[in-house]
Amino acid sequence: MSEDSLIVNMLLGCGPNAIAKRVLLPAVPTCTSRILSFIKKPEAKGQTHLGKIDSLDVSVVPTGIGCPSAAIVMEALHRAKVKIAVRVDFVGGLMEYLRIGDIVIANSAFKGDGTTRHYMEGEKVEADSNLTNLLIQKSKDCNRKIYVGPVWTTDALFRETPELYKKAVKKGSIGIDMESSAIFTLGKIYKMRTAAIMVVSDKPGTEESLVHAVKYASELLQGLDDAIKIALSAIVSFGDIV
Repeated sequence: MSEDSLIVNMLLGCGPNAIAKRVLLPAVPTCTSRILSFIKKPEAKGQTHLGKIDSLDVSVVPTGIGCPSAAIVMEALHRAKVKIAVRVDFVGGLMEYLRIGDIVIANSAFKGDGTTRHYMEGEKVEADSNLTNLLIQKSKDCNRKIYVGPVWTTDALFRETPELYKKAVKKGSIGIDMESSAIFTLGKIYKMRTAAIMVVSDKPGTEESLVHAVKYASELLQGLDDAIKIALSAIVSFGDIV
């Protein structure tokens, strides 16, 4: 067994050939189970699932929460020769105009985490522009309003402060999450096309904070379903990537 195969098996519990070249990356179990409901005959492969959309293989690979976990998963996906990876999960909305259930496409991420500094310098990292533009186009095709802009990625969910929100907004961030900067950074290093389409789950620092957002469950799930459909449409129509 090659070193790459050993690493993939150690980290994801399966061999590289069990992972498709097109991957969706949820972080939390709710998003994972919702995505799997859109995949044809998903089959568990270690910590991942492999299924089909139309005739194309698609994998669902949970990153876990936070950049350290997401970076480890991306290292495994690189060794499995994954070509396209789209984060589909939740994001905190920082702009007044955002509502729970709205869809945000992150074209870049500010690196407020502690992981990405070990990989690449700079305060901000871009998503793959071609894949991001395809997500935007697919959103238009299904007449779904979306918001595009940078997000702020942080490590400490329970140490988000009003000062942090102000700093993120001042930099131009429209949302805050915990994984995008790692996904974009490792995607850039390893020449993997990466993008992120996320659903506003809460409005940090307001009465619509995460612990009070449960009353918006129907809007949240509808937004998540729409984001999943857009992401799947984008990755299967990207062309021949093998």
